[in-house]
Amino acid sequence: MHKKILIILTGKLKFFSKKNYLLFKNLFKGNVDFCITPWNNTNNKIIQKFKTIYKPIFIKKIIQKNFNNKVKKIKYPDPEGNPIGTLNMWNSIEKSFKEIYKYYKFKKKPDYIVRYRSDILPKNNIKFEFVEKINQRNIVIPDRYHWNGINDQIFIIKYSDIKLFFSLNNFINEFIKQERYFSSEYIFQQFLKFKKIKIIYSSFNYKIMRFRLNKKKKIKVKRKINKNKNINKKINK
Repeated sequence: MHKKILIILTGKLKFFSKKNYLLFKNLFKGNVDFCITPWNNTNNKIIQKFKTIYKPIFIKKIIQKNFNNKVKKIKYPDPEGNPIGTLNMWNSIEKSFKEIYKYYKFKKKPDYIVRYRSDILPKNNIKFEFVEKINQRNIVIPDRYHWNGINDQIFIIKYSDIKLFFSLNNFINEFIKQERYFSSEYIFQQFLKFKKIKIIYSSFNYKIMRFRLNKKKKIKVKRKINKNKNINKKINK
């Protein structure tokens, strides 16, 4: 019997072609549904395009918070990261999970929840193979793009574990108060450890789609370079 899988697309919506939809829908063995929880300021035309292609079971806009004051309290930010983007991302995931929980309160629940980015492109049309009998407090994560901790771009959990993520923002607030190193992947790694969630690594391979830059317009920008500092760059392999 095929399992019921719910794929969640949260926050900023990108890349909504029919081809991408078919790739996502055929990634898993099971009955796949989508739900979309975009930012409240997302253009309605973009939402309508996603709605037409993905046919989500529900769409719920999420308010995008102003984290400018909170960012000032971060003592050790990842120099290669975007603190505001990190706060918005985890806030959208927590809010999305809460909306899903409310939606399914009196309905038949899915077996699995998939946190997925709409700009993920599977390599060679491969499927995301995972053990169908995932235990409670297990999470399936591709074994790549871990950077400073654990890959936060895509993961799979049992629906019954959805409440574990309701305290994500509280965990991050404590993280900031304790003046810990602020990196999205590191926060995710420590959150899973705190919640005693066991990681199951997957060999699923993919890349992140990027918008093409307009090469016709070139703007020269003068930059001051501090030669006394080493600059480390992350390479998205």
